[in-house]
Amino acid sequence: MQCPVCQFENVPGLARCVRCQTALKLGGVAVEPPRSRRPPTRRRRAYHLARAGAGRRARLAAFLRRHGVERPFAGTDWDGVLWSVIPGLGHIRRGNRRVGRILLGVWAAALFAALLWAGTGWGWLFYMTAASVHGSTIAVFLSGFLRERGILARMFTGFAVFLILYVFAYMPLVRGASAVVRPLQIQGVGIAQELRNGDVLLYSGRLLRRGAFERGDLVVYAVRERAVRVHLDPGFNFIVRAGYWADRIIGLPGDRVEIRQGVLRVNEEAVPGDRGPVGGLQDLSDFSLTVPAYTFLVLPTEMLSRIVIPATILDRPGALQAAYARLVYIEEREVLGRVLWRTRPVSRFGPVN
Repeated sequence: MQCPVCQFENVPGLARCVRCQTALKLGGVAVEPPRSRRPPTRRRRAYHLARAGAGRRARLAAFLRRHGVERPFAGTDWDGVLWSVIPGLGHIRRGNRRVGRILLGVWAAALFAALLWAGTGWGWLFYMTAASVHGSTIAVFLSGFLRERGILARMFTGFAVFLILYVFAYMPLVRGASAVVRPLQIQGVGIAQELRNGDVLLYSGRLLRRGAFERGDLVVYAVRERAVRVHLDPGFNFIVRAGYWADRIIGLPGDRVEIRQGVLRVNEEAVPGDRGPVGGLQDLSDFSLTVPAYTFLVLPTEMLSRIVIPATILDRPGALQAAYARLVYIEEREVLGRVLWRTRPVSRFGPVN
């Protein structure tokens, strides 16, 4: 490659002449690669972000002006909006104490009722009521902005406020609370004295799930639907229903669990009545089992409500006992948490031992 200044013949591919250091060009374009610019500093990045934000705000203002909206949020009481992070405080701050206390009381009562009826349709209705009251208190302080708008604009603004509250406040609140406690409505344990149909329990979430489970713990566990084969002569199949069940842990991995003459024993020691099965022994015949690794042993209540079994099998000797033996083992990963509290019915409100 010939240098255009000193006419020295250079080796192809060089960026500069070996003799005079003149930049060599190919067809009028320098072969020396361009260098990157100085990396942006934090101040420079903030400057460019501010310019981009100002441009977006200017385009939004121009769009609103084209549609006849000069000052979109004129008359908005932003101090009241900020204080309304708790409904009613904004009104109390503005001197309207009576309305503020009513709004605060209704909101707190709706949240308490949502907790009391957690796990039921009524609980979700009360929770939505609390969110609606919250959105209404904020919409009041936007009334200066909405006063000159049409009915559709008011409806859209109210819906937008409710949606923002629900997505960024109430939905994260539900997810955060679910990590601490979760509700469960009991079904299919009508014969048990400790738990009854319709009871609503609160059990520990992952943040309260500390330590290993012990014998006598009343736990909630999830069961997936599955088909079970019982090897009798002749054998038969039955279906285990999917659902969430609550039972007491009787045996841990490696324990020897047996019933002899109507007495439940674990590792040769009798189990006290308050640490036994929720529904009692239910006239179970004598048996002796060793709990496998990574599983717990429970004695479920109301077995027929948890399985689907052909009616022709029920009269066969030993069929129900053989089916029951397939339900006593639950895997460790199926256990969701310990039962802590009963919220419904109100007459039985309190901790569950």
